[in-house]
Amino acid sequence: MQRLFIAAGLLTLATWASGQTPLPSPENDPYAPTFGHFLVSTFGPVSLLRSAAGAGIEWKLDHPREWSQDAEGYGKRYASSFGGHFINNSVHYGVAAMLGEEARYHPSGRHHVGSRFVYAVEATFITHKVSSGNATVNVGELAGAFSGGFISRKWQPPSADNKTDAFKASGLTLAVNIGTNIFKEFVHFRHHP
Repeated sequence: MQRLFIAAGLLTLATWASGQTPLPSPENDPYAPTFGHFLVSTFGPVSLLRSAAGAGIEWKLDHPREWSQDAEGYGKRYASSFGGHFINNSVHYGVAAMLGEEARYHPSGRHHVGSRFVYAVEATFITHKVSSGNATVNVGELAGAFSGGFISRKWQPPSADNKTDAFKASGLTLAVNIGTNIFKEFVHFRHHP
């Protein structure tokens, strides 16, 4: 299964990077995947802090145990965390572009707190088509999370190079994405209807 995720991830990234798949026009849909937003969400300050936090948690938990709990061990964990994030975003944006999915969080426009919360959680799994605005399965986000979780096992030491850790990493990515969506729904977009 790891080979399938690796092949799918690399094929997606190569197809998108080669320009064979036209990107949706951001003029038509402000949530469409764009190369500029990919760069910001991959290399921007939030991304770097997210990788630092992930590395800190792994360091505190002494996972993987082969990497020491000194500065060098933290550095390895940071590089690993950022590498997984890079793969996740590359596949997410590539798949979203190929399938015509919105790749950015689309605020609900709802007013009831419970309804907004549910929407923010669902947005990890449901997105909208750029062409029609219709709801669709968020294949890009799911493919990104699982590709990042599985491909990142290739540079992990033996204790973390297994399917269980790959699924844990994928699930953690989806959980962080849910939290990010909730934050965006209630904080970042609080002034928007």
